[in-house]
Amino acid sequence: MIQIEYLPIVLTGIGIMASILYYASVLRNQNKTRQTQLFMNIHEQHISMPTLTIIFEMMWEWDWRDFDDYAEKYMYPNNKENHVKFGHYFASLERLGVLCKKGLIDPELVYDSQPHSIIYIWEKFLPIIEEMRVRMNTPHLYSDPEYLYNEMIRIRAIRGHLETLSTDIYIN
Repeated sequence: MIQIEYLPIVLTGIGIMASILYYASVLRNQNKTRQTQLFMNIHEQHISMPTLTIIFEMMWEWDWRDFDDYAEKYMYPNNKENHVKFGHYFASLERLGVLCKKGLIDPELVYDSQPHSIIYIWEKFLPIIEEMRVRMNTPHLYSDPEYLYNEMIRIRAIRGHLETLSTDIYIN
């Protein structure tokens, strides 16, 4: 049996333990809230009208035979506007990739909101990016969008979703 003189010490210890558990719970909830806010801010930018216009144009209007044809049609200095569009969209994929890689955004959230555009764009532009890596001697160019793409593929496989996105449904 506990002696009465030890009761204040025991109660103080229980109070400290309860405070620590409460504080840990508050911190965990704050981190989840911050992660959600960060994701929503980035997602809002990703689905803005200008960005969606760029995504749809790149997905369904841009076409090329090889890297040189692509460079002539879409890269600086021949086509500054399209070069900036490419840079804008891939910069958004860079941000998402970095944040997922660092654990600041859950890749599952990204998958739930926009897996198809990320997967399709990466697969469409992979030959161009691979050639850019070689010609510019930058083997890690766009490695964060590549990480993001691999996460989307991994999650898609776990969930058993369709393997490919067909753009034929959008063409009359």
